[in-house]
Amino acid sequence: MDIILIRIGLLIIGLLGFLHLVYTFADLKSPKKFAPTDKTLLPLMQNTGVRLVKNPWPGRSFWGSYMGFHFSHSLGILVFVALYLVLSFITPDILFHPALAAILIGTGAIYATLARLYWFSIPFYGATVSTSLTTLGVVLHFV
Repeated sequence: MDIILIRIGLLIIGLLGFLHLVYTFADLKSPKKFAPTDKTLLPLMQNTGVRLVKNPWPGRSFWGSYMGFHFSHSLGILVFVALYLVLSFITPDILFHPALAAILIGTGAIYATLARLYWFSIPFYGATVSTSLTTLGVVLHFV
C-alpha cells in the first residue's frame, strides 16, 4: 500500500506537469491560458525584452522568456516524476532511503508552498494532495 500511495501522489503531480506543458504549447500559437487578463499587456510582453540581458538574441522577448520558463518548469516536474516512478517499479525500497524520501516529500512541499504563495488553487490543491499521499506512503512504510 505504501508504494501505491507514492505512485498515486506522483501521478497527480505528473498530470499537473503534463497539463502545464500542454497549455504552454497551446499558448505559443494562441495565448489564452498563461496570457495576462489585461489584453493590452500581452503585446507589450511580446515586444519588450528582459533587463537581465543587455543584448538579447534577436527576436527574444519577455513573453518568449516567460514561455521558456513554463516549458522548463513543466519538463522539470515531468522528469522528476518519471525518475521516481521508474525507481518505484525497478527498486521500490530505494524510495524509502531517508535522502530520497526527503527529496520526494520536500519537493512536493515546496511546490505546494509556491502554489499557495504565487500560483493558483488547482496547483496548490494538487501539490498538497500529492505531497500528503507520498508522505503517508513513506510513513506507512516505517510503521
